[in-house]
Amino acid sequence: MQPIREKKMKINLLPAYPFQEEIKGLLSEYTDMLIQGDASFKQYLEIQNYEEELK
Repeated sequence: MQPIREKKMKINLLPAYPFQEEIKGLLSEYTDMLIQGDASFKQYLEIQNYEEELK
């Protein structure tokens, strides 16, 4: 029996500031998914001023 070799994954952490549009896109996609799952979630986001915070 041969030993199992573990694959090592390299992760690069990058500051998000240069990627603001990409981050907004990901957050919008995520919140849209949450709203589709539960329409009342949209009201919660409005109470939290989510759109203003996203800007």
